Amino acid sequence: LTHSFIHSGGTYFIRDQYGQTLCVFKPRDEEAFAANNPKEFKGYEGHPAFREGLFAGDGAPREMAAYLLDQSAGFHARVPLTTMVEAFHPAFSNPDTGVIWKEGAMQSYVEAKSTVEAFVERNALDVFSVDDVHRIGILDIRLCNLDRNEQNIL
Repeated sequence: LTHSFIHSGGTYFIRDQYGQTLCVFKPRDEEAFAANNPKEFKGYEGHPAFREGLFAGDGAPREMAAYLLDQSAGFHARVPLTTMVEAFHPAFSNPDTGVIWKEGAMQSYVEAKSTVEAFVERNALDVFSVDDVHRIGILDIRLCNLDRNEQNIL
């Protein structure tokens, strides 16, 4: 298990015995502005998040909804397999209570060369086809996504 320090909430990479990343776990209570956020973004479940209309604790169900919606469209936007799970591990952020079970989204890991942000910095956006951009845009419209940015597109 490896904790990611580049995200605003708790994000954990689950690895097999050979060190290969299998999936990503995002606990609801460690999202930005949730009670056990491992960064400086502490709050409570339902606390307003970074963007208007987003709330702490709603990210994991939104991840699951994105997968189900994409699945219903024949995986047009290629959202990785996502499910809601309960998990526990001593590495999870539990400042007051020790090890506890956590509900969150678990997604299949998808290897990526980089985020869009890195391609923008290198002025190399031609790696994205018009079809790829349209797939993501259509998914975002169907989801009423308020959280698309250059750091969360693979």
